[in-house]
Amino acid sequence: MPVLALGTLLSLSVWFSGAAVGSQLRSEWGLSALQVSLLTVAVQLGFATGALALTATGVADGVDARLLLAGGAGLAAVVNLGLLVADGPAFAVLTRFVTGMGLGAVYPTATKQVTTWSRERRGQLLAWMIAAMTTGSALPYLVAGLGAPGWRQVVVGTSALAASGAAVLALGGRPGPFPHPRGARVVGAELRAALSNRPVVLAIAAYSGHMWELYAMWGTLPVFLAGAAGSRGSAQVSLAVFAVVATGALGCLAGGAIGGRLGHLRAARLALVCSAPAALAAGLLHQAPAWALLPVCLWWGFWVIADSAQLSALLVDRADPRLVGAAAATQLAVGFVTTAVALLVVPQVARVAGWGWAYGLLAVGALAGVLALQSLGRPAATPSGGPAGE
Repeated sequence: MPVLALGTLLSLSVWFSGAAVGSQLRSEWGLSALQVSLLTVAVQLGFATGALALTATGVADGVDARLLLAGGAGLAAVVNLGLLVADGPAFAVLTRFVTGMGLGAVYPTATKQVTTWSRERRGQLLAWMIAAMTTGSALPYLVAGLGAPGWRQVVVGTSALAASGAAVLALGGRPGPFPHPRGARVVGAELRAALSNRPVVLAIAAYSGHMWELYAMWGTLPVFLAGAAGSRGSAQVSLAVFAVVATGALGCLAGGAIGGRLGHLRAARLALVCSAPAALAAGLLHQAPAWALLPVCLWWGFWVIADSAQLSALLVDRADPRLVGAAAATQLAVGFVTTAVALLVVPQVARVAGWGWAYGLLAVGALAGVLALQSLGRPAATPSGGPAGE
């Protein structure tokens, strides 16, 4: 598990490399705010496309996992360098999309592999893996904040980290002693059957509310903190963004521990309940001094991701074992399309109406997730006949 986690952490360093240098690209290429947002939206859509294509075609089950992990990370590392030869937004967005496709072979495969190492502690193992993903997503901001002289050095540095991740995964990404059964290709019949299960639909709805908040928060933090009162320069802003995003790794581990004691549903609900008011507070405190704003953002960063592993485990618990692949693929698709919409909408709302309204929209996503979990927690029959609540 440590090898899988380390390889995933390094590989996902290219996820937000475009966002980390967005302000510099905006100045150099004359980009609009929408075009800067598209640099991250493209990764989201590329990730969903790559992951779903591997699942739907059966490649995710038919190819050695180490080849998928290393190949996806290697592709992402190489294509990320395409930003260096791009002369405008069109080619840059294309390279970000293909980078996301490469990552679509890494993260889902790694999470599947790590759960083959235990049957009883899968929720905790998923929490560790998502903690690694969170830290990896924060790495571009650390590279930028530690004094990379320009955006090109940030791109090269994150590609080097991802290439290192590919090497780690190629050497150590083997499955554990509890492999999953080979899944069927996800086609229309399986999707319809999976979505006929009300608890599965509610779990997907809760996940979508979580995703609406999560990636829009991560993706807009550089602009949000750069415009906050007391901002002292791009390097300091990058380090602040790194701290906020990386704090989420601790939130993932806390979520795993809470889920192990209270159940996945209660742990996810607690995280959403703690995250929603933090989103509201951050938006309202945008012009507050840094000493007041940063602790709120750190609290938000801790809880905004703490429910992720619990929501994924919750779906697996509620789905028919024969249809877990279809349910998980649907959750992934809906969740990442939701992130793309949020990443387009929130910066525009911030520009027109201010960050209070923009981050208020993110709080709505978290509250929608709470409502879905409330419905899911009401006594009802699961496919196995047991109670739905935890």
